[in-house]
Amino acid sequence: MTMPAKSPFTGKTTDLSASNLTLCSSHSIDNEGEVSASKQDRGEGMSVEEAEEDFFDCDSVNENVAVVSSRSIREGSMEMMKNTQILGQRSIALTEMDMFENNSTNLSNEKHELKGGNKVHFEDRGDVDQDRVIFRDMLNGVDENVTVVSSRNIEVEPMEIIPNAPQLMHRSVRFAEVDTFDDNTKSLSDEEYGLRGEKEVCPEDSGSVDRERAIFREMSNTQKFDSLKDMKNFEKFDMMLKLGDVQTYPADCYSFIAIHSPIEKPLFFFFGIMVFLFQVLFLLFMILNIVHHNWGIEGEVDNSSGGFFGSMIPSNVTHLVRLTQITSVICYVIFADSSLKDCALAVEQFPRLDRVTKDDRVMLAITSCFLRFSQGFLAIMATFLLIVTSDDVIDIILNFAAVNFISNLDEAAFDLAKWGKYGPALEREAKNIEEKPIPYCIYRKHQHKRYLFTVIPIAILLISAVVSVTVWQESDKFWITQTVRVQFDKSTGLEHYSGCFNIDPTVSHNKRKNYNSFHENAEKGVFGYCKERRQWILFKNEGDTSLIHPCNVARDNQLAHSDTTDYFDIYSAADTSWFSASGTPLDMYFFESEDNGVDLQKTCGSFLNNGKCDLFLNTLGHRYDGGDCCASTCNHANCGRGDGIGIFGSNEIQGISFHYCVDPSLVPMTIFLNKVSSSRDPDVVDVTTVQLEDFYFAHGVDFWTETPVGAFFNVDCDGANILSVYIDDSMEKRPETIFVEDGAHCEVSVSNITDTNNDWDNTPIWWVNYTIFHGNDTVNEIISGFSGHQDMISFQRIPDCYFKTLIDYINISTAYTAQTHFTDALFWLINDDSDYSRCNDPFLIERFALSSIYFAAPALPASVALLSDTTELEISEHSEENVWISTDHQCRWENIVCNNGSVESLTVRY
Repeated sequence: MTMPAKSPFTGKTTDLSASNLTLCSSHSIDNEGEVSASKQDRGEGMSVEEAEEDFFDCDSVNENVAVVSSRSIREGSMEMMKNTQILGQRSIALTEMDMFENNSTNLSNEKHELKGGNKVHFEDRGDVDQDRVIFRDMLNGVDENVTVVSSRNIEVEPMEIIPNAPQLMHRSVRFAEVDTFDDNTKSLSDEEYGLRGEKEVCPEDSGSVDRERAIFREMSNTQKFDSLKDMKNFEKFDMMLKLGDVQTYPADCYSFIAIHSPIEKPLFFFFGIMVFLFQVLFLLFMILNIVHHNWGIEGEVDNSSGGFFGSMIPSNVTHLVRLTQITSVICYVIFADSSLKDCALAVEQFPRLDRVTKDDRVMLAITSCFLRFSQGFLAIMATFLLIVTSDDVIDIILNFAAVNFISNLDEAAFDLAKWGKYGPALEREAKNIEEKPIPYCIYRKHQHKRYLFTVIPIAILLISAVVSVTVWQESDKFWITQTVRVQFDKSTGLEHYSGCFNIDPTVSHNKRKNYNSFHENAEKGVFGYCKERRQWILFKNEGDTSLIHPCNVARDNQLAHSDTTDYFDIYSAADTSWFSASGTPLDMYFFESEDNGVDLQKTCGSFLNNGKCDLFLNTLGHRYDGGDCCASTCNHANCGRGDGIGIFGSNEIQGISFHYCVDPSLVPMTIFLNKVSSSRDPDVVDVTTVQLEDFYFAHGVDFWTETPVGAFFNVDCDGANILSVYIDDSMEKRPETIFVEDGAHCEVSVSNITDTNNDWDNTPIWWVNYTIFHGNDTVNEIISGFSGHQDMISFQRIPDCYFKTLIDYINISTAYTAQTHFTDALFWLINDDSDYSRCNDPFLIERFALSSIYFAAPALPASVALLSDTTELEISEHSEENVWISTDHQCRWENIVCNNGSVESLTVRY
C-alpha cells in the first residue's frame, strides 16, 4: 500500500510518533515524534541508486512494525525517490510485486514462510515478468502479525511533484488513485478518518491539477469503511479473504435472492423465489391438512376435548409411540436436518448493520434470511405437528422423510442449476455462487455461537411442547372424556340403562378408564375396555367393579359391547356399532359433548321420554326429548304439565300445554278468544226484581256483577290432550298456537254451567266466543264456537298437501266455511281411508273432479259435458238412487271406462 511520489521531502512531512518504529539510517525522530529529512534525503545531487541504498539500508525490522515499500522510478521518467509511509501495528498482505530494489528489506524473521530467498540483489532490479516475480502470491505463507513489503517499478511520465504520503495509525485506508496535491488541499486530522496529524504540502509541491484529480479523489474504498468500528476484525477478515479462508455463499437457491436484485437480475432472483414458494406451499398444505378440518380429510381422533389441539392430537398413545416421539425430537435437534439448519443459517447470515458498507446489498441479504427462516420455521411446525398427531411409529418416521424432502428442494434446485439443467446462465451463476465469498457484514468469526443461539431455543420449545403433550395425554383431567351419556331405544330392552356414566380415575385397564353409571339412572352399569377383545363393554354394576376386569365379566352380566377399536378414549366408541351380548345390533346413540363431557354433567338428572320436556333435549338428534315436548308424541300421564304457564298470554293461570313443541312433522293451528263474557247475560237469564233483591241480601253482591268462575277450555286431537286451561276475561283477544298431526280430528269443549240444575241463581261462569284458524296466524278460519250455545264442537284439519295439489280448485280461505261441491268433494277425499285419495296418488285430481261432479249434480238433466278434450261424460235417464262414487279405485266405479288408469268416459243414469 504505497502512494506515488513526485518531489523531494519538505521540512515537516509526517508524524511518526510510534515508540516501536525502527527507521533507516537517514531518519531520526525528535522529542515531539516528528521525522525530519535532510537535504540528502530529498535526493539532491544523488543518483537514484545512491538514494535507494541510503534510504533502505536498514537490516533490522521489528516484527510488530510494518515497513512500507518504496517505489523505484527510472531516471528517465522520474527524478527522485520518496519515502512513502510507515504503518504501525498492522498486518498487510500484498499479492502482486513487479520488482525488488537492492537491500529493500530484511525478511529474515523466523515467522516468515516465504517462497524463495529473503533478500533480493541489485541485479534483480528491472522489468521482471510474472513468472519470475520472487514473492508473488504470498497468501498462504505469511504470519498474521507480519507484513511483507514489496517495491514496485512504475513508469510515470507526466508526474512532476512527489509529495510525502500521510501516516495512517491502526487503520486500513485504501487509496484509489493519487496524482498530486494542491496546496493544503486536504486536512487529515478529522477523527472520522482515524488519522493523526495534519498533512502539509509546501507551495512548491503544488501542481496545476484540478481538485477532481487531487490526492484523495475517488476515495470510494476509503469512504466504504468509514463507518466500521471494529477495524481489527475487518483486517483479519481482509487477510482471510485474500488467503481464501472466508466461507462462500451457501449452495442453495436463497443465495440467488441474497446476491441479485429483482430489477437488475430478475432471472436469478425469481428463480430463488419460485423454489421458496414451492416449499412454503407444500408445508402449508401439510399443516392445513392437520389443523383445518374443512380443507383436509378429518381422520378419526379419539380426543374429546374439542379444542384446537384436541381436535388433532390423540388422547393417548402406546408406550412405543411415546418413546419414538421423544427420541425423534431429540434426534431432530441434535442432528439438525435441512429445516432446522435453514433457521440457523438464516440467523447466522443475517447482516450486522454496523459492518455494512455501501457496496453490500443489505436488503437482499435480509430478504433472503427472512424467507429462509420462514420456510425453516414452517417445516419445524409441520414436523412437530406430524410427530404429536401420529399414533404409529412408521408414520412418524415417514413424516420426517417427507418434511426433509421439502426442505431440501432449494438445494436440489441449486444442484440442477449448477449442472446446467436450467440453462447456461443459471449454470454459470450457480458455479460463481459456490466460489463467491460472503461480505464482511455477514461474516462470523464464531459461527457455532449463532447456530447454538438458534438451535437451543428451538430445541427447548420442541421438547417442552412434546413434554406438555405427554403430560396432557397421561392426565385424568385433560384430553379424556369425563362423562359419557348414552341413550338406548326402547326396543333394545336396555332403556333403563340410559343416562350418564362418569369416569372412575382409580380404575383403568391398558391406559383406558372405567365409567360408572350416574346415581339417578334407573339401572346401574359400568363401561370398561377389554384389550384382548379390543372392545368397550357395558356390564352390570354389582358390587366393587374395581375388582372386575372387563375381559372377565360373566356373559350373563354383559349388556352390550362396541365394535373393535384401539383408541384410548371411550368417545371414539360413539362412532362405532354396538351389539347386545348375543351379538344383535342395538339401536342406541351417544350424546355429543363440547368439553370432554363436562357439559353433560349439568343435565344428568334429565332423561328422555319421561313425560317432562327438557329444552336441551328438545332437538332432532334427541328425537325432541323422546317426544316429551309435543302432545301427539308424549305417552305419559304427566305430559304437558308445568308447561301451561303463559297460555293465552296469562302467566298466572296454569294448565296443560306444549309451548316448546318444535317437531316439524306437526302442523300449527291457532285458537283466538274473541270474547269472554259472564253467563249472567240479561238476554239469557230471566230474573225478577224480587229475586235480585233477595240475592243481594243473601250474598252481599250484585247479581249481575258477581265474578264468574273460570271456564274449563279443553282441546283433544286424535285422542291426545293438546290444551287444557281455565279461561277468564284477562285472556280475551289473545291467541294461542297448538301443534297437531296433519289432518287431525279435533274436539274443543268448554264448560258452560256450574250446576246441572238449571237454576237462575247458579254460580256464574265465563262464556267463551272463540275461533280456530288453519296455521299459526288468524287468517284462514276453520270453525268458530260459543260456549254459551254449545259446550263442544268438532272439526278436522285439512292436510296441507291437498291445498298444494288442488291449488287451482280449492282456496284455503274458504275451504272450511264455503258450502260448495268442491269443499264437499275435498272432505270426502280426506275422510276416505283408502290409499286412492292420498296426496301422493298421481290420479288425485281426476278423483277430485269425479267426486266434485257427483256432489254438484247427483241427479242431472240430460246433457253432455267434457272431462277433457277427448273424454265425454254421457248422462242418460235420471235415477236418484244411483250413487256412483265409492272408496274403490275410480276405474272400478260403475259406468266408468278407463284407459291406462285414466278415465275416458262416465255414464250417469237418472
